[in-house]
Amino acid sequence: MSVYGFKVHKLNGFTESIEKVVKSGSTITKGDPISLEDDTAIVTTAALPILGTYQGVDTVVGDGAEKISILCGSDIEYIVDNDNDTNTFAGAGYGAGKAYNITGTTGAVLVDTSSASATTAALNLVCVNEAPDTSDTSRGVFKVNKANSQY
Repeated sequence: MSVYGFKVHKLNGFTESIEKVVKSGSTITKGDPISLEDDTAIVTTAALPILGTYQGVDTVVGDGAEKISILCGSDIEYIVDNDNDTNTFAGAGYGAGKAYNITGTTGAVLVDTSSASATTAALNLVCVNEAPDTSDTSRGVFKVNKANSQY
Protein backbone atom coordinates (compact mmCIF):
# COMPACT_ATOMS: atom_id res chain seq x y z
CA MET A 1 0.00 0.00 0.00
CA SER A 2 1.41 3.37 -0.98
CA VAL A 3 1.90 6.22 1.45
CA TYR A 4 1.43 9.44 -0.46
CA GLY A 5 3.19 12.77 -0.18
CA PHE A 6 6.50 14.09 1.07
CA LYS A 7 7.13 13.35 4.76
CA VAL A 8 9.91 15.43 6.32
CA HIS A 9 12.71 13.08 7.38
CA LYS A 10 15.47 15.51 8.36
CA LEU A 11 15.84 19.29 8.34
CA ASN A 12 19.40 20.01 7.22
CA GLY A 13 20.96 23.44 6.81
CA PHE A 14 18.94 26.61 6.42
CA THR A 15 15.16 26.23 6.09
CA GLU A 16 12.42 28.80 5.83
CA SER A 17 8.70 29.10 5.24
CA ILE A 18 7.52 31.16 2.31
CA GLU A 19 3.91 32.29 2.12
CA LYS A 20 2.23 32.24 -1.30
CA VAL A 21 -1.30 32.52 -2.66
CA VAL A 22 -2.72 29.22 -3.98
CA LYS A 23 -3.60 29.45 -7.67
CA SER A 24 -7.33 29.84 -8.12
CA GLY A 25 -8.94 26.42 -8.62
CA SER A 26 -5.85 24.48 -7.47
CA THR A 27 -6.13 21.98 -4.61
CA ILE A 28 -3.12 21.43 -2.35
CA THR A 29 -2.87 18.69 0.31
CA LYS A 30 -0.43 18.16 3.19
CA GLY A 31 2.77 16.58 1.87
CA ASP A 32 2.41 17.94 -1.67
CA PRO A 33 5.51 19.30 -3.42
CA ILE A 34 4.88 22.89 -4.49
CA SER A 35 5.92 24.87 -7.56
CA LEU A 36 5.16 28.43 -8.53
CA GLU A 37 3.16 29.39 -11.59
CA ASP A 38 2.69 33.14 -12.15
CA ASP A 39 3.88 33.61 -8.53
CA THR A 40 1.04 31.42 -7.19
CA ALA A 41 1.38 27.97 -5.56
CA ILE A 42 0.48 24.80 -7.49
CA VAL A 43 1.18 21.09 -6.95
CA THR A 44 4.40 20.12 -8.74
CA THR A 45 4.18 17.72 -11.67
CA ALA A 46 6.95 15.73 -13.37
CA ALA A 47 10.00 17.80 -14.31
CA LEU A 48 8.62 21.08 -12.90
CA PRO A 49 11.08 22.79 -10.55
CA ILE A 50 10.10 22.33 -6.88
CA LEU A 51 10.03 25.31 -4.51
CA GLY A 52 9.24 23.34 -1.35
CA THR A 53 6.45 21.36 0.31
CA TYR A 54 3.15 22.10 1.99
CA GLN A 55 3.18 20.64 5.49
CA GLY A 56 -0.02 22.25 6.76
CA VAL A 57 -2.91 20.35 8.32
CA ASP A 58 -5.73 21.01 5.88
CA THR A 59 -6.38 20.57 2.20
CA VAL A 60 -6.55 24.01 0.62
CA VAL A 61 -8.49 25.02 -2.51
CA GLY A 62 -7.22 28.17 -4.13
CA ASP A 63 -9.69 31.03 -4.49
CA GLY A 64 -7.19 33.67 -5.58
CA ALA A 65 -6.68 34.89 -1.99
CA GLU A 66 -6.07 31.73 0.13
CA LYS A 67 -2.42 31.53 1.23
CA ILE A 68 -0.27 28.62 2.34
CA SER A 69 3.10 28.39 4.03
CA ILE A 70 5.66 26.45 1.97
CA LEU A 71 8.58 24.72 3.72
CA CYS A 72 11.72 25.47 1.71
CA GLY A 73 15.38 24.50 2.02
CA SER A 74 17.95 23.06 -0.33
CA ASP A 75 18.97 20.21 1.98
CA ILE A 76 15.68 19.02 3.49
CA GLU A 77 15.33 15.24 3.31
CA TYR A 78 11.92 13.69 2.62
CA ILE A 79 10.65 10.13 2.79
CA VAL A 80 8.63 9.40 -0.36
CA ASP A 81 7.01 6.16 -1.52
CA ASN A 82 7.35 4.83 -5.07
CA ASP A 83 4.65 4.12 -7.65
CA ASN A 84 5.48 0.47 -8.24
CA ASP A 85 4.98 -2.70 -6.26
CA THR A 86 7.77 -4.59 -8.04
CA ASN A 87 10.48 -2.00 -8.83
CA THR A 88 11.49 -1.00 -5.32
CA PHE A 89 14.39 1.23 -4.34
CA ALA A 90 16.41 -1.80 -3.28
CA GLY A 91 16.41 -3.24 -6.81
CA ALA A 92 19.27 -3.02 -9.31
CA GLY A 93 19.39 0.32 -11.11
CA TYR A 94 17.52 2.18 -8.38
CA GLY A 95 18.54 3.95 -5.22
CA ALA A 96 21.03 6.41 -3.82
CA GLY A 97 22.51 8.90 -6.26
CA LYS A 98 19.80 8.38 -8.89
CA ALA A 99 17.46 11.19 -9.93
CA TYR A 100 13.71 10.75 -10.30
CA ASN A 101 10.56 12.54 -11.37
CA ILE A 102 7.39 12.48 -9.38
CA THR A 103 4.02 11.21 -10.52
CA GLY A 104 0.48 11.65 -9.29
CA THR A 105 -1.62 14.57 -8.22
CA THR A 106 -2.55 16.41 -5.04
CA GLY A 107 -2.67 14.09 -2.06
CA ALA A 108 -1.28 11.20 -4.15
CA VAL A 109 2.26 12.17 -5.13
CA LEU A 110 4.81 9.35 -5.48
CA VAL A 111 8.27 8.81 -6.97
CA ASP A 112 8.13 7.58 -10.57
CA THR A 113 10.51 4.59 -10.51
CA SER A 114 10.53 4.35 -14.31
CA SER A 115 12.27 7.76 -14.45
CA ALA A 116 15.40 6.61 -12.54
CA SER A 117 18.45 8.22 -14.12
CA ALA A 118 22.08 8.93 -13.35
CA THR A 119 21.59 12.28 -15.14
CA THR A 120 19.87 14.77 -12.85
CA ALA A 121 19.32 17.87 -15.02
CA ALA A 122 15.52 18.06 -15.39
CA LEU A 123 14.30 15.59 -12.79
CA ASN A 124 12.51 16.54 -9.54
CA LEU A 125 14.36 14.55 -6.86
CA VAL A 126 17.68 12.94 -6.00
CA CYS A 127 17.74 9.79 -3.85
CA VAL A 128 19.86 10.01 -0.70
CA ASN A 129 19.04 6.61 0.81
CA GLU A 130 17.10 3.94 -1.01
CA ALA A 131 15.59 2.17 2.00
CA PRO A 132 15.72 3.90 5.38
CA ASP A 133 13.53 1.12 6.75
CA THR A 134 14.98 -2.16 5.47
CA SER A 135 11.66 -3.92 6.00
CA ASP A 136 10.00 -1.55 3.49
CA THR A 137 12.02 -0.92 0.33
CA SER A 138 9.15 0.93 -1.35
CA ARG A 139 10.20 4.16 0.37
CA GLY A 140 13.33 6.18 -0.13
CA VAL A 141 14.89 9.33 1.29
CA PHE A 142 15.09 12.20 -1.22
CA LYS A 143 16.21 15.79 -1.56
CA VAL A 144 14.85 18.27 -4.06
CA ASN A 145 17.14 18.27 -7.09
CA LYS A 146 19.15 21.51 -6.82
CA ALA A 147 19.61 21.49 -10.61
CA ASN A 148 15.82 21.70 -11.02
CA SER A 149 14.64 23.80 -8.07
CA GLN A 150 12.78 27.09 -7.68
CA TYR A 151 14.37 27.67 -4.28
